Amino acid sequence: MKNTPLFSPTTLDQQSLSSILTNRKEILDKCRKQLQLNLNKVNLLKNLDQFPAIDLLMGLEIELEEVPFFPGAREALFSGTYDLDFPSSYFFICKDDGSLRPKEEGAEFISRIGLTGQEILLGTKNLLISSDVLKDYPSISPRTSVHVHINVLPYTFGQLKKIVFWYSLLEPLFFKLSGNRDKNIFCIPWYETAMRFYSFMNANDINVVLSALQGQQKYSALNLLTVTHAGTIEFRHHQGTFDYSTIENWMLFLYQFITSAIDKDNETLQQTFEKVQKALEENNLDSLLWLEFEISVSEMDDLKEHIKDVLLFFVDQHELRSNADLVDNYPAKPRTKKTARSNPYVQYDDFNSLADMILTTAPTQETF
Repeated sequence: MKNTPLFSPTTLDQQSLSSILTNRKEILDKCRKQLQLNLNKVNLLKNLDQFPAIDLLMGLEIELEEVPFFPGAREALFSGTYDLDFPSSYFFICKDDGSLRPKEEGAEFISRIGLTGQEILLGTKNLLISSDVLKDYPSISPRTSVHVHINVLPYTFGQLKKIVFWYSLLEPLFFKLSGNRDKNIFCIPWYETAMRFYSFMNANDINVVLSALQGQQKYSALNLLTVTHAGTIEFRHHQGTFDYSTIENWMLFLYQFITSAIDKDNETLQQTFEKVQKALEENNLDSLLWLEFEISVSEMDDLKEHIKDVLLFFVDQHELRSNADLVDNYPAKPRTKKTARSNPYVQYDDFNSLADMILTTAPTQETF
């Protein structure tokens, strides 16, 4: 294995995703510029420094059932128009979600495109605590969830591979910290389904990369399909909640994971793989980068076994591809039943059409 590295440097590793997905970056920049003008015009960012300094552009989707809007609130948020009487509408729009119950009271609050994590937290606190938008408590159920998008356009393809690698190792930890939704059909773990991410880890052809990303599964717990659609990755893990502190902690964890995973030690992916392998052999997993999250895994035997399985998966796939051009399948327990549903709130598959709607009309489709 030392003579033939599992992960060889490629010509794409230093290429930024924004240079690959140029139209996504242009659209995102336009959205952010307009949003900043609107927020500054009404001085809604004056208390921004009171919130964690999450400088990444992010997106937040909060699903709730039995949403008891007071008169006028539903109309203001559903219309997507900016209204001084509804500060929350500067940060969020709201859409019906037919997958929730009762159908007429299921709603999803979706942050506007172009907000940093810090700005989203300010808006979220306004929505959930400071304003009267949800003055009567809604309800949560196994059907509700919280999704977080993180903009990856500033990163290189090599850094995206680091995120994919580290997530594949730590996936059980994400479920443990977010409500254990690993049995939910709209949040399918990578370790329970056929995944096709290995094929782009050593790719030198951008078309191979884009094809692999577009072939990802929409309801995967970490959804990579949104990379090509919107320039983001989507974390679908968290159970439904309308508790502000819980949402803040989850967004902070994801921020810390991303900023650590992209390259704290400026290692190659091969060096990272070997470091993990050595830590596993020495039974010293706590020496690895996720100590930055103040999480100890030394007693988590199930996570140790999962990491072993993932490392073996990478080795097996490397050996297979060294001998034949075979399609990779994540070595796991494939689901015998898979139920799909249409996305009730995204009406535009083409991100360009979506952004045109945002910029030219009342922003009723302003979502990732």
